Amino acid sequence: MPLEQVLSYQPDLLILSTVDSMTGQLTDYEEIAPTYVFKPEDHNDIRQQIKIIGEIVGKSDEAEARLNEYDSKVTEAKEQLVNTVGDETVAIIWVAGDQYFMFEQDRHAAKVLYEELGLTPSALTVELGAAEANWNPISLEKLAELEADHLFLLAEEGVTGVDALENSSVYQNLKAVQNDHVYHYTDPSNWTNKGIIAYEKTIEDVTEAFNN
Repeated sequence: MPLEQVLSYQPDLLILSTVDSMTGQLTDYEEIAPTYVFKPEDHNDIRQQIKIIGEIVGKSDEAEARLNEYDSKVTEAKEQLVNTVGDETVAIIWVAGDQYFMFEQDRHAAKVLYEELGLTPSALTVELGAAEANWNPISLEKLAELEADHLFLLAEEGVTGVDALENSSVYQNLKAVQNDHVYHYTDPSNWTNKGIIAYEKTIEDVTEAFNN
């Protein structure tokens, strides 16, 4: 967000996700309002995010209560998934334009599925390694190696790459497709972002998919 736009809101406090999110120098923001910038390790940990924000605004008790609420949802969902999914493998693919992106284990919603809910990543997911700052597209040829039991497919309505994917022999030969274990979501926003609200919506999506 441009500094001029930040200034127009007349904020009392600024909290920035990372230094990279700035369009100016830190001192430029500090002249507008008191400014806090998350450390990279805290920015990637939603529990730390909530705790820190609670401390900053003097609402640590409320922050702890919110985290307890979130943890309860995680525990409940995890117990359900043990019975419905077990150790079957799961993968996530996002179609954007005519490109395909497969989630690494630590990429946004994947952290929820694999770390929070304890679902088992596909071998190809593991092979991708840790997420880099930028998304890297994956080819259809590489997707042919996907042996996931379940596939979450994220694509907004009208995205050109979906038809090409679904009409390809690669897609049609995937285990998850042949077993009708593909879960298509047309709103990828919570899947492609991080934060407690996005994570809770992803938990709802996942439990709903496996309970139907």
